[in-house]
Amino acid sequence: MKHYTILLAVVVALSGCDVMQKEKVKSYKQWHQARARIICGVGEEHFKAGSLDKAQSCVVESLNLNSDFLPARILLAKILLGKGCHEEAAEQLEHAETLLTSSKTGEVVAAPMGAEVAYLHGEAMERAGRYDEALQHYQKARALDPFNDAYVMASAEVLVSMGKPKGALELLQVRLQRIGAGGEPSMIILAGEVAMLAGNYAEAADFFQRYLDMKQDPDLEKSNRSIRESLAKAQFFAGNYRLALESLKRITGNSDSRSCWVHIMTGDSYMALNRPRKAKAAYEAAVEIEPGDWPVWLSLAKAAVADGDGRRGIAAGLRALELADGYSAGDGSDKGRLEIAVVTAYAMLMKDRPADAMKVLAASAPKNPNDPMLWCMLGRCYSAQGRSDRASACYMAALRADPANRLAKNLLTGIAGRPEDR
Repeated sequence: MKHYTILLAVVVALSGCDVMQKEKVKSYKQWHQARARIICGVGEEHFKAGSLDKAQSCVVESLNLNSDFLPARILLAKILLGKGCHEEAAEQLEHAETLLTSSKTGEVVAAPMGAEVAYLHGEAMERAGRYDEALQHYQKARALDPFNDAYVMASAEVLVSMGKPKGALELLQVRLQRIGAGGEPSMIILAGEVAMLAGNYAEAADFFQRYLDMKQDPDLEKSNRSIRESLAKAQFFAGNYRLALESLKRITGNSDSRSCWVHIMTGDSYMALNRPRKAKAAYEAAVEIEPGDWPVWLSLAKAAVADGDGRRGIAAGLRALELADGYSAGDGSDKGRLEIAVVTAYAMLMKDRPADAMKVLAASAPKNPNDPMLWCMLGRCYSAQGRSDRASACYMAALRADPANRLAKNLLTGIAGRPEDR
């Protein structure tokens, strides 16, 4: 009996030691987990401050204490993304996804965290140029957290990178329709930019205007300038020239007007509305900003001719020719030079200088032997000199190059209908 009592006492003592050991292990584990959370929190602050190396040191220490601490694993992926280490970040996110799968975290909590992991994984794949995989991860993020606009925008952006702007636009349209009249401003701007890429200019203008209607504070006018510029471009390409002019006036009215394209687009809008004098003034402002750009001088020459200002048309045309001749072949200047020559020759004919016009055209003839417009202008030069036979030959050459050319037909008919030619 005595031995039994002693044995029982030993068993009880050993059991107590086992319980104490388990409690000790549990306490250490809780201690390490608590420290891991605290150190990871310090790492978060370093990350927010942009100190990536310090943040990474904290995260590594946190994971050494608790390798299954999911927030530390996610933060490490963010840090690696910030350093441009996309593949390494993807490895950490794969580990995080494994932890999520085996985690006992409640579904309500796990879904947003899983969505963030999927989104970051998509970002890593996108930066690595693996767009198909990126889109799959972004779609997963949207499925887990369907109310997060950032995941929709990420999907749209990667679709654009894949050369699918129409698909991106459809995605954004559906999202914005569900939201209603409001909507995330950055998503509205993105929708406008994607619509421009998709060639839906009128819709792009609607998106940019929608954004500006939301931001009517006068203090934001300077920051809204880029959006107004996008609005003007969308309106112009949509063919809404009057609206484009109104937007362009808002831009020039609130700046020093040193953006050459603003004046060029203003001039193009006025030309489209058959107001060449206004267009000429806009192009004059443009050439002051970019005096070495031959296309701007060509636009000025066209506007001057349309306005009946042959003198300014000649001067602008000759300057455009001089600049175009300085460009290397193959950059578009050859084709542009022919157009400049035709416009300049027309301006010279307006000032009764057919011989000079022929010299300008002759320089472009060898490289453009089959251009009907060149032949028509040469014919007009001969006609202005009273050489109807040579003019007729030029118009016939134009028709051989383009049998349906209406201008050549009309000019040829005009010569045949003259009393002296009957």
